[in-house]
Amino acid sequence: MKTMIENKDIIFTAGEIGEILGANTEGAPEFRRIPITGVKIDSRLVGKGDLFMAIRGENHDGHDYVNSAFANGAVAAVVSSEIATSKDIKGHNIFMVEDTVYALGEIARYYRNKMPAKVIAVTGSNGKTTVKNLVYEIISRKALSIKSQRNYNNFFGLPLSIFNLKDKTDYAVFELGMSRRGEISRLGEIASPELAVITNVGPVHLEFFNSLEEIASAKLEIVDKVKSGGTLIVNGDDELLQGVKTDRDIKIFKFGLSHKNDIYPADLEFDENQLAGFKIEGVDFRLKAPGIHNVYNAVAAYSVAVVEGVDPIAAADAICDFQPDGMRSQIFHRSGISFFIDCYNANPVSMKYAIDSLALMKCSGRRIAVLGDMLELGESSERYHREIGKYAKKAGIDYVMAFGKFSRLLIDEFGKGGEHFDDKMILLSSLKKLLKKGDLVLFKGSRGMALEEVSDRIMEAV
Repeated sequence: MKTMIENKDIIFTAGEIGEILGANTEGAPEFRRIPITGVKIDSRLVGKGDLFMAIRGENHDGHDYVNSAFANGAVAAVVSSEIATSKDIKGHNIFMVEDTVYALGEIARYYRNKMPAKVIAVTGSNGKTTVKNLVYEIISRKALSIKSQRNYNNFFGLPLSIFNLKDKTDYAVFELGMSRRGEISRLGEIASPELAVITNVGPVHLEFFNSLEEIASAKLEIVDKVKSGGTLIVNGDDELLQGVKTDRDIKIFKFGLSHKNDIYPADLEFDENQLAGFKIEGVDFRLKAPGIHNVYNAVAAYSVAVVEGVDPIAAADAICDFQPDGMRSQIFHRSGISFFIDCYNANPVSMKYAIDSLALMKCSGRRIAVLGDMLELGESSERYHREIGKYAKKAGIDYVMAFGKFSRLLIDEFGKGGEHFDDKMILLSSLKKLLKKGDLVLFKGSRGMALEEVSDRIMEAV
């Protein structure tokens, strides 16, 4: 059990941090008893009683802000021994380690294992954030739960999410992201989940992998990190996940559209806005997010409910009440024009899903796709952008307006009705002139393309 100091939980003592990290300080023996009430990596967010982790990032080096952290109330700091030497960082309240990012993970791993909460980890190439949010909506109606916020799914975000665990937390739903081999293994080690979900395997981060099989292998690193007696839930329709096996004491549970899976939808149909209706074992569903991909997301989340023994009606209600946010499958109507905003991120699979939805949704005017580059595809970038151009043409999209280096290739393949832009504001101006009442407009691109700069402005302007 944790104790309290000044209305804050004491989550560690300085002595515990030293033991976890195998790091000594120059402090006197009484320093070991100093209470720590939080862990921060941003000196601006440090408060009284916090431990500050000095992390060197792409744009800033936390070692430059150690003094600021102490001024804001930090009681100790964890620093790189190499960097600390070069910057002359020393003192009785400084822990020296080889790698502060790894140290952050170790502190979080230790803390997670002190807490009684059951951890559900969600990973996959597409849909993991939506599935995470759906699972949280289901589980939080049953028990006291937390989830990782925003895109807190990496070596920084996961530990910070773990530190939000409390003694009374029953469930934690964490998203695990990856771009390289070994990352899921390490994140799984930190999260130590009782239940893990793999939504699918797709062509993402191909600049770091040579094939889809390598991506699948990297995702499946989570298998060895699920606690004994736990459950792994996988997309049984995914060819690269269908045959997953393990000799460990964990259950494999499959979801998908095929009747061969443990959980699958029956009587699946879509309305004119591509919102799905279906049944699972007699329970009715009507989704508020369009597209077949959101059916997969819903069925994945419902699988967690089944495994965890959540009341089926309560789980279905949570799923059917859910509306995506954060530029994921959102639909807006302005002045007779419909906007389909799905520009949080993109890869070849999610791009095709979005184009399919655009092609099938009700539209009295024209179907217009505003597309940005799909990033991190490495040597496959040209191939996949050309493929999407052909796919959009075959789907019957009327106009494609594209932004980004590789999207020029997409337009080459789309042909008549396609236009490439090097400047988003020129794209915005052209889109304003093109739009008419009754049109349906899709915005889809990788996060780095920031297409919301166009979608937000166009919806304000019409």
